[in-house]
Amino acid sequence: MRTVSLATLTVVLSAPFVWLSAQVATTSLRGTVFDEKAAGVGGATVTISNPAKGFTRTTKTSAQGEYQFPQLAPADHKLTTTAHGFAALKHTGIKLLVDTPITLNVTLRVAAENITVEVAAKTPLILESPTPRIRMRHSIRCGRLFPEKREIATSFVVPELSTSTPA
Repeated sequence: MRTVSLATLTVVLSAPFVWLSAQVATTSLRGTVFDEKAAGVGGATVTISNPAKGFTRTTKTSAQGEYQFPQLAPADHKLTTTAHGFAALKHTGIKLLVDTPITLNVTLRVAAENITVEVAAKTPLILESPTPRIRMRHSIRCGRLFPEKREIATSFVVPELSTSTPA
């Protein structure tokens, strides 16, 4: 008889907890994250929060851009969506009501990225060489111009480009 009373006591004491757990009211939020061309953004980070209660939950979107937050407490929430290459988007004042699931689709815009290019040169950008100088070389050549075996001296001037400094 002692075991019957212990079993009865266990059922009587656990009954309020079963009743209370059945009374917990929740809701859910789901949606899809799209880009500007209506394609799903896979791998986006979606965060829902309730700053008043200190609640935050984060998930990643599927390859098609879908996300879901089941079993949320009814209250005002904030939704933040981020993805690489896109501007972050925040929705505030999302009112979640008991047993009233909400679908909230999000469209992200491409972010303008600030790109910094750093160039490190191993050689000077301006070559520090001597100033090029032009000098004239005077040459005299003798040669046979006619078959009579006469030698004619010719003189001409040849310009040269030199980068060496004069001594």
